[in-house]
Amino acid sequence: MRTTSRFWLAIICLASPITVHAADTPRPPGVEIAHSPAASRTYIGSPGIAILPDGSYVASHDHFGPGSTWNRTFVYASKDRGATWSRLTELTGQWWSSLFVHGGALYLLGTTTEYGHLVIRRSTDGGKTWTTPADKRSGLLRDDGKFHCAPVPMLIHNGRLWRGFEDLSLPVKWGRSFRAFVMSAPLEADLLNADSWTFTNALPSDEKWLGGCGGWLEGNAVVTPDGHVVDILRVDTPGWPEKAAIVRISDDGKTATFDPTRDFVDFPGATKKFTIRWDDNSRRYWSLANFVPEAFRKGKPARVRNTLVLMSSPDLRMWEVRSHILQHPDADKHGFQYVDWLFEGDDIIAAVRTAFDEPGGQAHNQHDANYLTFHRIEKFRDRKLRLPSGGESRGEGAALESRLQPASPEGGTPTQNRADRPSPPTPLPQGERGAVAGDSTIRGMAGGSEIVITTTTRTAGAIHSLMWNGKEFIDSFDHGRQLQSASSFDCGVPGPFVAETYNPTEAGSRRDGRGDESSSRVLSLTAEGTDLQTSSQMAFWVPPGESTEGVPARNTTLFSNHRLNKLVRIGYRGLTNVIRHDVTFVVPDGEPPHRFAQFEALTGYMPAEFERFWKFNLASGELEPLGDGPGEQPWPVVLATATGSHAMGIFTPPTPPAGFDPIGYGRWRFAAEKVVKWNCVFRLRKPTGISPGDYSFRCFVLVGDVTTVTKSLRALHAEFGKK
Repeated sequence: MRTTSRFWLAIICLASPITVHAADTPRPPGVEIAHSPAASRTYIGSPGIAILPDGSYVASHDHFGPGSTWNRTFVYASKDRGATWSRLTELTGQWWSSLFVHGGALYLLGTTTEYGHLVIRRSTDGGKTWTTPADKRSGLLRDDGKFHCAPVPMLIHNGRLWRGFEDLSLPVKWGRSFRAFVMSAPLEADLLNADSWTFTNALPSDEKWLGGCGGWLEGNAVVTPDGHVVDILRVDTPGWPEKAAIVRISDDGKTATFDPTRDFVDFPGATKKFTIRWDDNSRRYWSLANFVPEAFRKGKPARVRNTLVLMSSPDLRMWEVRSHILQHPDADKHGFQYVDWLFEGDDIIAAVRTAFDEPGGQAHNQHDANYLTFHRIEKFRDRKLRLPSGGESRGEGAALESRLQPASPEGGTPTQNRADRPSPPTPLPQGERGAVAGDSTIRGMAGGSEIVITTTTRTAGAIHSLMWNGKEFIDSFDHGRQLQSASSFDCGVPGPFVAETYNPTEAGSRRDGRGDESSSRVLSLTAEGTDLQTSSQMAFWVPPGESTEGVPARNTTLFSNHRLNKLVRIGYRGLTNVIRHDVTFVVPDGEPPHRFAQFEALTGYMPAEFERFWKFNLASGELEPLGDGPGEQPWPVVLATATGSHAMGIFTPPTPPAGFDPIGYGRWRFAAEKVVKWNCVFRLRKPTGISPGDYSFRCFVLVGDVTTVTKSLRALHAEFGKK
């Protein structure tokens, strides 16, 4: 699908309508707050926005560029909900600052200049006058180094105010010198007193990550679904997919840690600054970011800022595009970027650093903005991704990404998101039933036929059916035989490990049998085109009080607090028969001290006619016969019909996450039940106890005839096996 506007993908409900003006008087979309002509070589940076207790708005920005002094911030006010703006004041020695309300006062927290000291100011008259950070009792928080930041959120959690920052190690080199940290202070403390603030250690990035990490910066302090603070950072990467980094912060606010094997997440637009906020009404995280459609993927992703989208996530790890907000067909001189925004009831209000045409010329480039603009996104929770019908073109060679997930509307009562509003999500109550349906279908062409994947409410959003070339690949007999995921834990009990005694399972409990309902619960589901995303809360396979293999279940409830998030996408880098399957197991706090975890990242139960078992020899690149086993071995597995006309394979990058056992690929033939099975398993052993949190894995399911599956296995091994 392609879009059809000559100049715009337009988009949001603004305070005033978008109009394309005559060429001699161009205007940017939205309401103009400030304009600095491109010829001045003084550019607008660091948009900030706040809502005062009386409901009026305040906005701020700084100036950068060769015509600027690199240390001035400007503050504006609107008394009519953003329709008009007036300048309140100009501050010297304030830069890169977050604008926020706390305890009835207005604050600016940032640096004194580019890579300057860390300072904070307070205003008690709505932004007209401000305190001066002269010393460590009046707002000079750190003068012992060089600091970097952007207008990122101020978060309230656990009685403290939190914010992400970066310092610089010497020599100064953009990006690679930035070290991420988080600062926090008690809510009742004097925020202008340096002694009120606690700082974590500062973490550097590593240029070896992601094939050439250029650094991380502009982190968002956010609370995870299980109640812990993380710092989610923009990451400078040379190509796609764009990645964000999740730095974990200790509950006392003193320690920051990062695991590169599991704490990078796909995040459209993450090479540019973004802001993440939690919404209690929809129980989702939201962000505005510079997603890059396929047509604009040239050069470095960090330089492409002509498309702004609204995104959301149930868990901070899987993000979906809900709506396109702004786009211009020219990516060189146009940008809608560095958005700071807030919830206001059912709307989002936003301040945008905008590079756009101006009377007599254009912006210097897409980065060097000449406008600060105000926008309102009405009824943001109800927005769906709406692309025009196929066969149309916008001209200019610009095509929008056609495989973006739609959004289902979610209601709620109005809220305001200020710094003094509690924002962290709370874990879902155990046993709470959900109203989200698990029924969906995605499809994609592969080898002259369609791959059609179906999920059902009956199996709590697990994959119930996979069809290709007239044949069903999944035996969805009961609530255990799907294409699904499960985990098992030892609960710290010594002796032989029996997997099913503590076994959260995606599709439900064995008590569900062949029934139409699942004990597991669907939290969210979106499906569009070739893409499927689900989040679910898993039931234990064995109900409490029952036994498996003569051993009683260790769970005392049927419904677990373990969550499972997955992204399924048909097609991978030109391999139309390959299905990417990303899964994240969220292990909760408050459980017995697990010392052993077994993550069945993916398993597939298939009809008995898939009778031929093969293993893929990674060294030779050939299939070799594989005995019935049963059990695991180290090679990717392929199950096929006798003629080889239909086959399914499983592959995962061969290097497991740090600390995990070698990867196991299993196969089983259950003759009496007339079903066969494969799986891909990861195991973690930790005598000191396995930490709660997210454990993410990527698998690839391959569908086709034996020849096609073999070729695709070779291609995947060529990509992942030699890294």
